[in-house]
Amino acid sequence: ANACAKIGIWHKMGMSDSCGLHDLQSVFRLAMQQFVGEGGLDARNAIQLLHTVFSLYLVLKSRWKRVVLLVWKKIHTNDEMPEDLLNSVLEAPKDLVKAMQEPLITRWWTIGSLAILTTRHLDFFLLLAKGVCNMTNTDQKENIIASNLLSLASSEWIIADVFFIAGIAKCWLNPHMKWYQGSDPNIGRPGFLALHRSVHYFLMLHDVDQVRCD
Repeated sequence: ANACAKIGIWHKMGMSDSCGLHDLQSVFRLAMQQFVGEGGLDARNAIQLLHTVFSLYLVLKSRWKRVVLLVWKKIHTNDEMPEDLLNSVLEAPKDLVKAMQEPLITRWWTIGSLAILTTRHLDFFLLLAKGVCNMTNTDQKENIIASNLLSLASSEWIIADVFFIAGIAKCWLNPHMKWYQGSDPNIGRPGFLALHRSVHYFLMLHDVDQVRCD
């Protein structure tokens, strides 16, 4: 910017712009809400399923690592569900152990990220929910959340929408989010010039057309 100003080719229009990250997430949000719907306690859609996955993680957070490994082993073996599922002491695979990012409606990349995680390990989350239902009373918070998750996941349409959200996030939202958050390889500093966004806007439209064709 200083170099451009020094030779007189820097104008006010090049110093003013909206936040690209917010704009990008708004585009993603509006399309998803129009196609999938909005979350809510009484909603039955993919957005609410993702919120329910996170709610189940929260109620089990203190023992999450132990639970993850036991359920993971159950998926890959023929053993019976461990009787002491919620209190066993074992290490867990790194893949599912990381703390989940809360899916915030003000930060839709978090919803996309959770959709990717959920589709990648859908069998795990469903088996986890079944195990929690079997080992808790129906009036317990864990049981209510797990039951809601199983109910939402029983709809093929809802599961298909979760995969749809994950697919769009993975092939379109995340790459363009990375561009806005990236660094200039020539100077090693984060950021971009406002004039670059016109070119990137074309690339985003091109990628949308590619997704549509695929």
